[in-house]
Amino acid sequence: MTRLRHTRAIRLLSRFCADRTGATAVEFGLVAMPFFTLLFAIMQTSLVMFGSQALQTMTSAGARKIMTGQMKNASFSEFKNALCSSSGMSAMFDCDNVFIQVVSFPDFSAASTQMIVNPKCFKREPQPTAADCWDPGTRQEVVIVRVAYDWPFAVNLDDVSHKTRITAVNASRNEPF
Repeated sequence: MTRLRHTRAIRLLSRFCADRTGATAVEFGLVAMPFFTLLFAIMQTSLVMFGSQALQTMTSAGARKIMTGQMKNASFSEFKNALCSSSGMSAMFDCDNVFIQVVSFPDFSAASTQMIVNPKCFKREPQPTAADCWDPGTRQEVVIVRVAYDWPFAVNLDDVSHKTRITAVNASRNEPF
């Protein structure tokens, strides 16, 4: 009887060692966390790059309106509304998180030597004013348009509101309008 039990135990042990049906689940369990982390990182990077390109396209379109004189009598809020209501911008970006600065210079050499970033224009509090952030210039002046957006992370693992700031810049000379 003991010999029969011993033989059964050996057969059971050999069958258990030869069974590979759960190996795939165990192996996937080992690589799942790094795999999904890498997958989410790739998706987040591609979303930020896509958003950056879309923001640059919208900034160029807005700067073109300034360059051609379509915004010469517009206010800062009218320009921001025009930028935010353009195709694609309203669907992709929350206009409350869009920061805009438009500055003008007499020529390109003056634009390169002066500080062109006004920190007041890129803060939520206190609210940026048109006097600080809106100078579309006159005819033949160089205009630099900076638009920034606080892009939220698509996958947030630690429940903290992380955002990354994407920025688009366009420098152009106004036409003789």
